[in-house]
Amino acid sequence: MPGLGGSAPIGYNGSRMSGDEDRPRPRFLVNQEEDPVDRGNRIGDEREAARDLERRQQGRAEVGRAGVELSQGRMQAMSESSSSPPPENGKPALPSLPVVTLEPWEQRSNLEKYGAFWYLALGGLVILAGLILWFGWGVWSLREVWRDVYVLHDPNRGVVERVNAADRLARNPETTERQRYDIAIRRDLPDLARYLIAESLTAEAATGDPRAYAMAVARSEGDGWPAWFRLLMLRPLAYGSGAGEAIEPVPLRELSEHDDPVIRLWALYTLAEASRYNRNEANQLRDAANQESPEAGLAAVLVQALDAETDAERIDRLDEATRWVRRHHPGALAVWFGWDRFEGELVRVPVEVEARE
Repeated sequence: MPGLGGSAPIGYNGSRMSGDEDRPRPRFLVNQEEDPVDRGNRIGDEREAARDLERRQQGRAEVGRAGVELSQGRMQAMSESSSSPPPENGKPALPSLPVVTLEPWEQRSNLEKYGAFWYLALGGLVILAGLILWFGWGVWSLREVWRDVYVLHDPNRGVVERVNAADRLARNPETTERQRYDIAIRRDLPDLARYLIAESLTAEAATGDPRAYAMAVARSEGDGWPAWFRLLMLRPLAYGSGAGEAIEPVPLRELSEHDDPVIRLWALYTLAEASRYNRNEANQLRDAANQESPEAGLAAVLVQALDAETDAERIDRLDEATRWVRRHHPGALAVWFGWDRFEGELVRVPVEVEARE
């Protein structure tokens, strides 16, 4: 028998009893029936797998079609650029580029792109525009000052024109004390121009550094500091002492011993106002007012300023003393010789006419 030859026996369903577990069994030999539930599940899994495979195949096909269309678009763009019209007049023509359109989700407003930084940028632009307008308005409003400064410092202009420019600067409220001080100490300007600018200085000119200002007035030497100019530069100290400003006494005592008697009287008044408890300077000023001298009238006006009860009265008396200096001081008379004011302008007067007057 074949079974006796050493081979495994065959079972009732046709399979080997041992050694054939890995071999598939023929279905026609299976006598058992499949469960309907298992069969339904198996059929559903097979259908789902088929549909999944079909979807993957469709996705690959769509990707392929998109790649083909992109390649065709690039080829068409390259062909159009290569088929561009020939250059004219030997100039190379620019290649035509494809039109790129943004997707709807890329078309966002600036506010959506930048958020709060958009408002911050707008605010910065508004502030910058405001600063530019403010600077422009400042330059425009000072145009008359810049014009007069240019005319005054231009040596090619006439003396009359330069003197009238200085007169306008002296009466212009837009100019500062520091600007007028810097102009007054320039030695290359006409004497009358320097006189007008120095005469316009007020107590504010010496408030920045009273000690340095007083030392400059008392100890500056040279052709740029004649007696009339030193006297005019002393006036801000006199105005400031009456207003309670701090005054350096040492340089003023030096000025109280100056060779010019008018300078001595103004220095005595300044010291008397600065130190009310010390009556020495006030007594010297009163003694000068009682003497018979050309400067007695000035001393009397300064005594009235010293005894004034209000600031307005004191300033009025000091202004009167300033006018006295212009009419009686020898140096001031020399500066004003040949000049007169006519219809608001300073003009040259012939020497013969002034001599007769």
